[in-house]
Amino acid sequence: VDGNYTLYCAPGFEVSGRGGGRSRSMTCPESLIWPFKWYCKNIDDCANLKHGCGALGLCLDLIGSYDCNCENGFYQRHMLDG
Repeated sequence: VDGNYTLYCAPGFEVSGRGGGRSRSMTCPESLIWPFKWYCKNIDDCANLKHGCGALGLCLDLIGSYDCNCENGFYQRHMLDG
């Protein structure tokens, strides 16, 4: 009770809920029941791509990065700024 706990997330992950970030500090409540269920979740690297993977490409979210897969007969142009 009243002990401090810090949840640290590995690279490519962030704390769930409002604010995100790589870590979250909490104090154990008297009830011994956490008011929120914090956990580390994978950051969706495909969600904020500036150029996406193109009209015929599919973004595959990986832990800490992403990969673009193209349909047969098409190729990927690499963009330096996502």
